[in-house]
Amino acid sequence: MHFPRLTTTRSTESVIRTFGGLDTTPSCPENCFSDTQNTSSALFPILSTRNRRYLLSSLNKLPSALHTVNGITYTVDNSLYYNGVLQYDGLSTDTDKQLVSMGSSVIVFPDGYYINTLHIDKDGLCEERGSITNEVSYGNYTHAKIYPCVRDLPMPYKSDSPPDAGVNTLWLDTSSYPSILKQYSEESNGWTEITTDCCCIEIEGIDLYFSPSDIIEIQGLDALLDGQATVLAYSKDCIVIDKAYTTLEEFEILDSYNCKIKKLLPLMDYVCEHQNRLFGCRYGLDRNGNFVNEIYASKLGAPGVWNSFYGLSTDSYTASCGSEGAFTGIISHMGYVVFFKENKIHRLFGTKPANYTLYEDSYCGVKQGSEKSLCLHNGTLYYHGKDGIYSYAGSAPTLLSRALGNISFTNAIGAVCKNKYYLSLITPSGTPFLYVYDTERGIWHKEDSVRYTQMASLENNIVGIKENNGKYSAELIMGENMPYILSRLNAKSKAEPFFEWYAETPNIGFFTDDAKTLTRLALRIQLDWGSTLGVYVMTDSCGIWKKCGSLIGGKLKTFSMNVAPPRCDHLKLKFVGKGGCKIYSLTKVFEYSGEVI
Repeated sequence: MHFPRLTTTRSTESVIRTFGGLDTTPSCPENCFSDTQNTSSALFPILSTRNRRYLLSSLNKLPSALHTVNGITYTVDNSLYYNGVLQYDGLSTDTDKQLVSMGSSVIVFPDGYYINTLHIDKDGLCEERGSITNEVSYGNYTHAKIYPCVRDLPMPYKSDSPPDAGVNTLWLDTSSYPSILKQYSEESNGWTEITTDCCCIEIEGIDLYFSPSDIIEIQGLDALLDGQATVLAYSKDCIVIDKAYTTLEEFEILDSYNCKIKKLLPLMDYVCEHQNRLFGCRYGLDRNGNFVNEIYASKLGAPGVWNSFYGLSTDSYTASCGSEGAFTGIISHMGYVVFFKENKIHRLFGTKPANYTLYEDSYCGVKQGSEKSLCLHNGTLYYHGKDGIYSYAGSAPTLLSRALGNISFTNAIGAVCKNKYYLSLITPSGTPFLYVYDTERGIWHKEDSVRYTQMASLENNIVGIKENNGKYSAELIMGENMPYILSRLNAKSKAEPFFEWYAETPNIGFFTDDAKTLTRLALRIQLDWGSTLGVYVMTDSCGIWKKCGSLIGGKLKTFSMNVAPPRCDHLKLKFVGKGGCKIYSLTKVFEYSGEVI
């Protein structure tokens, strides 16, 4: 009698000891994961959970800007705080804020208010603070004169009788009220009344603070002059502005007037510091209502002077930009300034206005609304563009986010610390996620659905402003020196409780066409005391996860799980836990079905 001959059962063992990160593409390798939450590459090649975060302080309102040079500076509404201490509460409330450091000073734009972070008194107040613009307050009965004049002509004589006539002679006839401005005419050999759109403000020492082309704001001097004006010329103790005034007025400026004349900074979309200057850019209307597409540089060492053009190496700088579209970001990088638009990258080379050269590259730039994703680490610039996350080292940008799929994210907020690029993103559906890119190993991990509206690095730490259901808090996202951070914020830390995490494998079994069965799953794993882990399996993309084992935290050991899912074409595994976990290796043993021959 002849019996059918059966092939022996074949088994294959697969061991994974190097765990990659997140890869949502169809070609995800078996040592990576198609979806993760709260995992990390900090202990690579081990798969581990992220570090616990620490609540630093709760906030009543959402900060509009965060800066972490020499400490922690942030703005809330019209208030400026440094290390948790209120420094100033007179900021404007109708503008977005930017905080830029220049030396030891932190400057608020567009307000122009600054604090010097190296000089702190016992109460935590910065001893040096004020406006970077030339804001002049007058009091103590300062004598002032206001009268009409003519641009590019000498100042008029002010009297009730005619002066000696000459070419371009102006005379302000004060014999009547209002006074009458007259100019000598050689043709008629007499005085002719004229009108003008300029006037002179004469106050002792005012010429020391303002220059031609400065845009100034006048408060409390005269109702006809209060508001914005442009300085046209100056001479000793006087300035000429582009506002009409019909008569001569002389008065004493009293303390109660609160009279102020201050220079306004140019309207700029984004500002950064580079080589002891501030650089900015603007696409839109300027303060005079003219449309501009320009880049700017302040005078060397003078962040409040933007209209100094005397042919010197220390001068300010202004240049028009030829490319269309709004600016989306700015940063100092590798010895030059980089201006971003969504589809353009402009690089400004040079050391002074005489040799500044602007280059334009048609590369993918920063996406609109993601200017806070710009981060510099070890000579490489990272940012969020229209098509994904990019790295830029001075040549063509390189796309880093292929592993994240084709999701179009918005409003990226980023920070870099210890080879980790943290990026808070929002999906088209409005769901926030925190992604982490390992710049050293080139792998991604996804943490949780938390929105950080501000993030900044501070000496091997990342401080973030968290928004959750209308509540705001400052958190330590990643850090080493807790006492240092707490002293910076005058806060008491509160550690995050055990958090949930998971890691989902891609489809396993596509490497062979045979039917197969997962007979053994061995994990070399360490769970923190009190932590838990569950292992689930899904076969043939059925959409149903079945639990095949669970573990409770204890000492480091190899946990073996005997699982017996039904015979299938392919399967997926999912590890779900709560608390700290480290996975050192994963061993899968498959048995393949035989066939009758």
